[in-house]
Amino acid sequence: MLTSKICRAHASKCTQVAGTFPPGKHRDMFSDMAKQWISLAANIERSEDLLDTPTANDVNGPHRFGSRIEKRKDTTTEAGDAPF
Repeated sequence: MLTSKICRAHASKCTQVAGTFPPGKHRDMFSDMAKQWISLAANIERSEDLLDTPTANDVNGPHRFGSRIEKRKDTTTEAGDAPF
């Protein structure tokens, strides 16, 4: 599986290879490739963060307003009147 760590390693290698060329077409190509690997690494990290975010009604996560309101038990007062 492609991970952000692997992408960053590829970017590093592209940067090293770019440094072996004199300024010009080949150096620019490897520099651009390194930028693309870094961009892909960032996209993978954002995707992983989204997958780790709990859904709105997840038991251990944040809740939408009203999603966990419990039904109120209809109780009566001592005099037998309704609670309101």
